[in-house]
Amino acid sequence: MALQRKGRLVTEITDEMHQAMDTALRHRFQSGLRTLAASIRADAEGRYGGAESTDGSPESKGTLLWTEHIAGQLTERQS
Repeated sequence: MALQRKGRLVTEITDEMHQAMDTALRHRFQSGLRTLAASIRADAEGRYGGAESTDGSPESKGTLLWTEHIAGQLTERQS
């Protein structure tokens, strides 16, 4: 619904608009986290000599698990 205030058109933000914005921001944040996880994994593989060597780095493994967990939480919250 549009309102007129002092010659300017003002649009009411509906619940559906809020939900759409929330979903879009969630997708963007999730995508960024997954990109970050891929970058951390690639860096760890380069430093420690392969994907299986990532298990030898507690810092890298912990960071990856946390990042992937947060990204997964964003997906679950959408449902």
